[in-house]
Amino acid sequence: MEGLSNAYRNLIIPPLTLGISIFFALLNLAQWVGMTACLFQKRLGASTGPIRLVTAITFISLLLFSFLVKSPLTNSYVYQEELKQSLDENDYFLGVLTTISAHAVPNWYFLSKACNEYVLGGVQLKRPY
Repeated sequence: MEGLSNAYRNLIIPPLTLGISIFFALLNLAQWVGMTACLFQKRLGASTGPIRLVTAITFISLLLFSFLVKSPLTNSYVYQEELKQSLDENDYFLGVLTTISAHAVPNWYFLSKACNEYVLGGVQLKRPY
């Protein structure tokens, strides 16, 4: 039973952690766009309302872009027939969050790979245990 629990955690936890990280990365990216617009606020003659609207639209657009790519995990037969049903029965919120995360992760891989290679210098993160 412990092996089954460990396999379940190894299948569910990575998409969740990556999906939550991507969510906050997109939120930070949208806020960066908004703050950049704030820097040019006086030149543009804009009030804070349109700048907040630009920030919100940017964030919503980035979230919608996350769902354009099909996920190999959520589109697989095993996930659809076996795992999705048990996830929805045990914890519906966890099932929805896992599905959303599994769709977002492949779509933003290019950005995370570029950040790892160019910003972090290709650092290999290892497990502490």
